[in-house]
Amino acid sequence: MSKQINWEAWASYFFFGYPLGNARYLTDVDTTEPADLNLPVARVLLEPVAQTISNYEYATQQAADVFLHVLETRLQHRSNFNPVVFLSGGWDSRAILAGIRKVAPKRNVEAYTTTYDGGNNKE
Repeated sequence: MSKQINWEAWASYFFFGYPLGNARYLTDVDTTEPADLNLPVARVLLEPVAQTISNYEYATQQAADVFLHVLETRLQHRSNFNPVVFLSGGWDSRAILAGIRKVAPKRNVEAYTTTYDGGNNKE
């Protein structure tokens, strides 16, 4: 039996962290179907909170500090790997890349992007 690489499964792994649907990394590999997991669900009612932000600069700085702390913690847990960031063109992926450069300026970061136009768009 010849096992061929399923490039679409690998592409979805790099974009989403897992192959989509029932895709496998190798073709002609028989696996079992995914099982359903039934967990009990309980409704949680939250009280509405009417809180206004009086100092947007302070709130923004607090959010940025938390974001950088999370990035720094994640990078410490993965200190034996170089971070890889997929740039989507949105603000979130750019913020992640900039945050990594800020909290770990000496880490080698790889950044990738792609296009679906066959490479015709040269922006």
